[in-house]
Formats: sequence, structure tokens, C-alpha cells
Amino acid sequence: MHSTILQAKLSRCAGAERPVRINILFVNEADVDAFEDVMWAIYHGKLPREDMTVRRALLIAQQADAYAVHTVLFFATRWLNQQQHFSWDEAVRIFRAPPSIRERLQLGRATDALLRRLGDLEAAMNDEHLRDRLASLPEAALAALLSDDRLAVADESSVVAAILLWTNDQALATAPDAVAACVRLTHLDPGYLAAVTAFFPQWTPQVLALLWKCAVRPQAWQALCEQDGSPPVLRATSRQRRARSLTAAAELQVRVSLRELEQAYRGAARDGRATAVRGVEADGTGRALLLHASVLIMHSTVLQARLTRWTGTERPVRINIELGDEAQEAAFEDVIWAMYHNKLPAEMTVQRALRIAQLADAYAMENVLFFGIQWLSQQQELSWDDAARMFDAPLSTQERLQMGKAFEAILQRAGDLEVAMNDEQVRNQLASLPEAALAALLSDSRLAVADESSVVAVALFWAKCQKLATVPDAVAGSIRLAHLDPGYLAAVTEFFPQWTPHVLALLWKCMLQPQAWQTLCK
Repeated sequence: MHSTILQAKLSRCAGAERPVRINILFVNEADVDAFEDVMWAIYHGKLPREDMTVRRALLIAQQADAYAVHTVLFFATRWLNQQQHFSWDEAVRIFRAPPSIRERLQLGRATDALLRRLGDLEAAMNDEHLRDRLASLPEAALAALLSDDRLAVADESSVVAAILLWTNDQALATAPDAVAACVRLTHLDPGYLAAVTAFFPQWTPQVLALLWKCAVRPQAWQALCEQDGSPPVLRATSRQRRARSLTAAAELQVRVSLRELEQAYRGAARDGRATAVRGVEADGTGRALLLHASVLIMHSTVLQARLTRWTGTERPVRINIELGDEAQEAAFEDVIWAMYHNKLPAEMTVQRALRIAQLADAYAMENVLFFGIQWLSQQQELSWDDAARMFDAPLSTQERLQMGKAFEAILQRAGDLEVAMNDEQVRNQLASLPEAALAALLSDSRLAVADESSVVAVALFWAKCQKLATVPDAVAGSIRLAHLDPGYLAAVTEFFPQWTPHVLALLWKCMLQPQAWQTLCK
């Protein structure tokens, strides 16, 4: 009478035994309790009065919805809609409810609970605790918060920043439609828009062109919104300005004295020093180094080639060097310093020496590369992280390094593979090892294992953590196939493309006739 789903299950019962028994599976005890509450409400025509909470009412509503018990669903959603006040946790639970439940709820008071904490977005984004809460909101809750006219911001770009924070925390590459629709596009600077379009696939070229059109001709906005074929994201966006935050937007202005820059350049030329000056480039990024062409030509064949290709008459010659990040910028300055001083800077670390060696190798600065390699070779002991960094260096750099000490550091920590895989910290370190380091570890005769299948398990675990569909050749080559059970081999061949039918057939042959192994290896 109350549930069409339970009616269907009962009517399919063909057995003669009575009472009829039907099995209902639940994920956890909370769902079991909620189902019992639904049954109680069916029999009594009301919800249980004792200890009713928002969490309990939501669980009842979800079970009633799942089994199409509409009367109990009505009781639960009515009780929730009668509540005058929600805590933060209760509001979040409401927004986490399935859409079929949320559409029956009045979400205004749940949104009020969010606004009490996050109503000033600038204050929230500058408070670590509130920022973490914002980042963990359900999608529906974030959309409700950001679309509310009462939300105070210093600038609409703060809304975009909050969305990007949230998508990053949720491991999303782009913003979902419901969240993207909260951005009031007409109040965003087009330059800022251009910088973040990669995260908003809803902002298509058509959308931006129409937005531009409406910015030039504001009267076109109304006609656009009334047009059936207009993009949904434009129809959804509000043109109303948001409430102003109590925190003003930061305005940065940088002034550089041209006289100071001139003095810096002249001082560098006079003293023969490589003086770094920030913000000299036309686009306001990077560093400018005033150096001597003769010194560069003498130490680097790569820079020599770039300088000799310069055909312009202006002086000084300017060449642009693209570096990946600030760490590489610092390493390049270290390389230049070493080139001028014929030694490495003080306070050297393994990480710093490796970066110097890699850049020196990339720009063919042989003497600086020698200094970096020499310093690394003189280290008596390496940490796990330093050892991993050495194995992560380019092959051309690794070939010059003495890798024995780096390998000893890894073997010292993970030399018993069974112990390592049962230690969470070491297991995570194994998962992040560079390919060369893992191959060296798994192929070493001193590695202790309970069974060769443990080596396969580690290789598969590492490949999964590296998001690889199959195990690379160097790692696969570390596995001692002759010590693997063929049944186990069969179970994992899809992850090892190196184990072709030809390979397995030969392996089988050698297992049957051990004397064939020597012949095969020759």
C-alpha cells in the first residue's frame, strides 16, 4: 500500500512459505536504522518524535525516496522545512542530499547557515579554517553560496578565485556548469577572463564574443537573454552588482627608478659581476643579467652559438633564456656565478648541486658541470630524498655521477621488500621513486623478498601510482621470470607487454629443460 518497490518485490515471491521473506541490502548501520524508522512511520502515520535530528530526517527521506514510500518522504521533508535554524554541518548535509530530495526542500535556511560563515568572501578566503571549509563544500552548496545576492566580495574575480580553489580541492580539471553559472561575467575584466578560460569550458568563443558585444552595446543584453538559442551560461548570469566586502581589493603599484637601473647596469659592467635586477623585462617578469659576451663564449658553446647568430647593431645584445620556474632561475644564476668565480657557491646542497649540474649540462658549460659532479661525488651519505633526486636527473647527468651511494640510501630503507610494503611511509616513498631508481632496486641481488611475486606486486603498485597502464621496460626487466609461478604470470601479463607469447613459450621451454637456459642466453 505504501511502497510500489516493495510491492513489486513481494509480488515476485513465488514460494509457498509464509511469512514471505525478502532480503534488503544496506551499506551501513545508519541506513538500517533509517529503514526501520521508515517502517515505523508507515505503521504510525508520522515520524518518530524522540531524538529527531536533521541527519536522521535526511536519512529517513533518502530511504523513503529509494523505496518510493511517498507518505514518509513527505513527513521527513516537511519536518526539515519546518526547522528555523541549521548549523554548518546540518546545512552541508542538506546540500549533500540527492537532487530528488533537495528539490523537495526549502534551501534558504541552509544557505543562510553558509552565509553566516562565508558571507564575506574576502574574509573567508583569507582565513585558513574558512578557506578549507569553502573548498570542501558540496557542489550544490557552493553554487547556492556564490549565486546569492547577499554574498559580499571586493571584486567578481574573487568568486572565480574561490571556484578555482574549490575545483583544485575536488580534483576537477574544470568548473561544473552549476558553479560556473554563478560567475557574473559582465563584472569581470576581459583580461582576467582570458587568463582563466581554460578552467571554464562553458565560456566558449561564442559566449565571449556575445559578452563583448553586450559590453559595447548594453541594450543588446535583454534581447540576448530573451533569445531561445542564446548560451545558457549567459542567460543564467546576473548583471546585478554584489554586496561590497568590508575588505578592499588589493591594488599593487610598482615603481622602478630608471636611474637606479642604470647604476646597477654600470656597476655590473665596471666590476665584472653578474648583477640580477628584477622586473626589467618589458612584460614585468624574469630577471635581467648584464654579462660579458667573451666570458659566455669561452665557457658555453650553446650561448656562443646564440651570441654569434646576433645580427643587430644595438648594444648590449639581449638574448632570452626560457626557464621553467624560480628554482631554475636561481640555478642559472648559480651557474653564471660559478662561471665567473671558477667554483661553486657556498651553502651547497644535493638539490642545488644537481640543478647546477643539469643547467650546466644543458648549456654545455663543462667546467661548471665538473664542479657540480665533483661536489656530489664527494658526499659520503645521502638521504632518501637526495638519492631519489639523483636518480631523477637526466641520463646525461646520471652518466657522470657515482650512483652507488644513492642506491645504498634506497636499499638501506627498502632492502626488505616485504617490510617496506607493509610500512605506509616507505610504501609511499617506493611509489614516488623515479623509474631508474626502482629498476636499480628491484634488480639488485641484495633485495630480500618472500617470493618473486612481491617484485611484480611492487612494479604494478608503482605503475598504478605513476598512472601508467603498463610497466616500463626497465622495471619489467628487473623481474626474475624463472622464479614466478606460471599461473601468477598468466594473471598479470596484460600489464607487461614485454612478456610476449614468444617470451613465455621460451620461458616454458627452459623450465622443462633447464639446460636450454644457457643456450638461450648465448
